[in-house]
Amino acid sequence: MARKAREENTFDANNPEDLQKLRDILAKDGGSPAGHAALGCLLYMSNEKEKMEESIPHLIIGADAGDDNCMVLLGDAYIKGEVVEKDVAKGIDFHEAAGLMGNVEGAACAANEYLMGVNIPENHERAYYLFSIAASKNSDKGFNGLGLMYLCGFHVEKDVKEAKKNFIKAKARGSSVAVVNLENLKEYGPDYDYAASLREEAEEYRL
Repeated sequence: MARKAREENTFDANNPEDLQKLRDILAKDGGSPAGHAALGCLLYMSNEKEKMEESIPHLIIGADAGDDNCMVLLGDAYIKGEVVEKDVAKGIDFHEAAGLMGNVEGAACAANEYLMGVNIPENHERAYYLFSIAASKNSDKGFNGLGLMYLCGFHVEKDVKEAKKNFIKAKARGSSVAVVNLENLKEYGPDYDYAASLREEAEEYRL
């Protein structure tokens, strides 16, 4: 019941009555992981520091029980370091764990880190695998990531046509980044060293 309510966004983190309803649900179901996950997600997404701090133990219980949404939020929390001690590697681990469960946001975030190799060691094989998970769910981030990998020849042979195909799919799903990538491809052409350019820009992703 608690999980269904969270997924349907029937509760408002800024409404004290809604928070109390979730707390009541949690009390009635004996403190189930699903109840903790629902309350933790709602508290964290309030973007209010006090509520976000309160969310952490609930998110941990949910993540330990296999809730991928809790894993993504914990990943965000550890990477930002606003309500827990900053630990970028731990945050990325949470994102990757969620991604391996099929969570698009987790997969794309972890894949991007492996692609850039700034905050964790570069691993293009892992990046390709995680971007593929996201793309299999029609994620613009997944398609855009695969496009970059084909454009740069990371883990796969450089294939500009395949890169363009993925960028077009990402653009169709609303990606402004893919629009820029398509414009760059048109301006610089197929023979440009996109891999070197991407590596030069990678430092911007240091957390």
